[in-house]
Amino acid sequence: MSRLSFALLLTVTLPLAPLCTGCTEEVTIAAPLDAASADLGDGARPDGDARARDGDGGADEDGGEGSPCQTHSQCGDGLCASNGRCVEADDVAHVSPCSGSGDGSRQNPHCSPSEAEGGRRPFMLLAPGTYDRVDIERSVRIYGSPGTIIERGSVCSAIKVKGAPNISVEIVGLEARGQVLVEEGSTLTLRQLVIGPSPCVGVMAKKNVHLVIDRCFVSSHTLGGAELEDVADYVITNSYFVKSGHQDMHGTVYLEALGTPAVFANNTVADNDAGVTCSGGGALLLNTIVWGNQGTAVSSNCTASHSDIEGGVVSGPSNISVDPAFVGSGTQAAAYRLGPGSPCIDAGAQSGDTPALDYDGEQRTAPDIGADERL
Repeated sequence: MSRLSFALLLTVTLPLAPLCTGCTEEVTIAAPLDAASADLGDGARPDGDARARDGDGGADEDGGEGSPCQTHSQCGDGLCASNGRCVEADDVAHVSPCSGSGDGSRQNPHCSPSEAEGGRRPFMLLAPGTYDRVDIERSVRIYGSPGTIIERGSVCSAIKVKGAPNISVEIVGLEARGQVLVEEGSTLTLRQLVIGPSPCVGVMAKKNVHLVIDRCFVSSHTLGGAELEDVADYVITNSYFVKSGHQDMHGTVYLEALGTPAVFANNTVADNDAGVTCSGGGALLLNTIVWGNQGTAVSSNCTASHSDIEGGVVSGPSNISVDPAFVGSGTQAAAYRLGPGSPCIDAGAQSGDTPALDYDGEQRTAPDIGADERL
């Protein structure tokens, strides 16, 4: 569920364009919120023109450029972008596991994300399958399909985004079996990802990075779930950080921002070797569960509101310290849904930072505490 008060994209539905035999299913991406503000900046296209138009023309029969959409198949050989509009085929690099190389068309796809990354098309659509790790050195929006996996190989990172102030990257709807690393100065949006396992930190963001994490499941990382070190700002919503370790004096989730927004709302941090550490001021845990972690749940310089913090170590309005009554425990998001009678049901706050949708893309009415809304 996600509404971000941040000038970066919200999600739609992730469908699967049939690029190969047996790849015919479609997944839905939730209808976008605040589509007018969905923007990755001029860097989203090399010439500054991302062709997912925001016009309100009706859908063409062939799913023409700028037509409203909910699935990629409604857009012909293009794709359905996060603002709910079709992107024309010339802007989309199709990728499918194969040998050799292709031209990126749907009929002759690239064989790896790395091959597509070397081109100039501002969008990639990855068919189901397993791919080698990728280094990203330009602005691009990467969409996965059900069953799209990027493996880290022998290094920490499955996905690495090069540091540069003009690089803006969005990654939606795939599984990264390894770390996601973004270097200094870049802008990165991660949406609907499964990230892990790895022997490193799940999401590592460095100085002056602009970071959005929404509707992600981050699990089974030896050195921590997320480490944000002197980032410019962040908005982290509707995400799970579970079953991970930590390093040094950092928590499993380490939050350090140089500016605002610094939003950590409707997340679940559970069953880790440590909790949440905040460095500097400005970090607010809103509608968040921190439960079942070893050691201190949250550091003393975190602030919290309408959150369920084990041990009650943080003061703030309407915080509680009661077992959230998850339905189970494990390395799947379903284990951390709220059970019937959970004290977190309807106990969250409705504020400007409260996401409108939950982890599943379902509407929040009276907000629950945590990543998933019990309906």
